[in-house]
Amino acid sequence: MLNQQMIKKVVLRMRTQLMQVIRVRKSIPSATKKPPWGEDISPKVTNLSNYFATSDG
Repeated sequence: MLNQQMIKKVVLRMRTQLMQVIRVRKSIPSATKKPPWGEDISPKVTNLSNYFATSDG
């Protein structure tokens, strides 16, 4: 059976790990933000491989 000191250590470790996860989550950009060029993109663009045009088409 765990004693109170061991329980406190486990809880403190879990709290520290949770705070690290929260910091990482806050550093991820929001998916709800709109791109600076707007949303007016040709319907021909279905993924990033055909988003950029090259000099040869």
